[in-house]
Amino acid sequence: MKAEIVRNKSTHPCFDFEARHQYARVHLPVAAKCNIKCKFCDRRYSCLNENRPGVSTEVLSPRQALAYFDALTERLVNISVVGIAGPGDAFATPGKTIETLRLIRRKCPSIQFCIATNGFNVWPYIGMLKNIGVTHMTVTVNAVDLEIGEKIYAWAREGRKIYRGREAAEILIERQLAVVEALGKEGIAVKVNTVLIPGVNDEHVVDVAKKAGSLGAYTFNAMPLYPLAGTEFEDVESPAAEALSAIREQCGKYLRQMTHCRRCRADAVGMLNEPMSEELKNCLRRFASGPLDPFLEDKQYIAAATTDNFFVDQHLGAAREMSIYKETKNSFEFVERRKMPDPGCGDDRWKNMAEILKDCKAVFVNRVGGKPKKVLQNNGIKVYEEQCSLIQAFYRVFKGKTVSDPQGYIPEAYLSEKDCGSGGCSPGNPPGSCSTRGNSQLCG
Repeated sequence: MKAEIVRNKSTHPCFDFEARHQYARVHLPVAAKCNIKCKFCDRRYSCLNENRPGVSTEVLSPRQALAYFDALTERLVNISVVGIAGPGDAFATPGKTIETLRLIRRKCPSIQFCIATNGFNVWPYIGMLKNIGVTHMTVTVNAVDLEIGEKIYAWAREGRKIYRGREAAEILIERQLAVVEALGKEGIAVKVNTVLIPGVNDEHVVDVAKKAGSLGAYTFNAMPLYPLAGTEFEDVESPAAEALSAIREQCGKYLRQMTHCRRCRADAVGMLNEPMSEELKNCLRRFASGPLDPFLEDKQYIAAATTDNFFVDQHLGAAREMSIYKETKNSFEFVERRKMPDPGCGDDRWKNMAEILKDCKAVFVNRVGGKPKKVLQNNGIKVYEEQCSLIQAFYRVFKGKTVSDPQGYIPEAYLSEKDCGSGGCSPGNPPGSCSTRGNSQLCG
């Protein structure tokens, strides 16, 4: 039975201290890109062992996120909040954020929305967020003083324009403060996060809280620095608990404090004080590795750029044909070879290729350029770059299994049922085992 949630702060586990014992949240990792560079941040999103903002094991398309959310509501009946918190910034790719919110709102009219952002590109979307029913926002403001901000931010990007140094800090802080005030006036509860960096802004955090309170923020979260190797502040120690408590006490004069923050990942799900279960991790992986639009029933095939039906061994641009496969319960069946558009027709080649592969949920290639990858993925075909056997790639992506020795286990779908006619291979041999491997003649 799916839960119906009343939208208020008392059911948001981050905005209400007691709610964390009753209500769950889910972060949908649809926002991969970021538009600013903080000097303490490293946005690697493949590490399973880090619990901090800016990391996620997977990135979802908006419709993958909808399908994932739908599956979660069957497992967790106490989800009160859907959040978008990266692993980049929600408004570096606002289209994906807005589309995700609209899809979820149509599915579950009563759910609360919470978005985490640096505030740099929020202003144009405030009215839209209000109309969609966003009830909570978290804006990270690490300084309200330009000199301190310059020490924290390396750059900010708007389109092709890049601001650096003090200029970046100035425009970022100006926009952050304007957004905090505007969101509050729209009735959206705002939590201001500030990363406490000893020796940089630790004596300035109270000023940030005071300013946030004057602009109408609802609550304030002083977050201790998480030192990361390879960043400018990797050698700065995280502040001691006593120092953090003292700063929170001072900030409390101006704004209610959040003291139960768990520095959630961009793919966090479940209760705030509980780790993500293996079942939920696998659920996320399943939707992330599936078609970009899981609701299209005709997306039943998989394409591979292969010369021998055994290895993923072709660059997409060199592929004159693709092998098409269909996933079965226990294996993958070879279906056919499809001719691809000839080279030399510019961007139209990739559009025509997308049309030929429109019933494929994914394509596996050895390498691919940025433009064709974008065209295929915009048409709902997920692109995987692999340098291994087809069986290794397919099983890892679609079944979550690792095949360490592909020649020791090859499903029947990969066995040749006819003689190539040259090279001396015979029926039953693995494709690619004959001397024709790499030529235009194909086994299977």
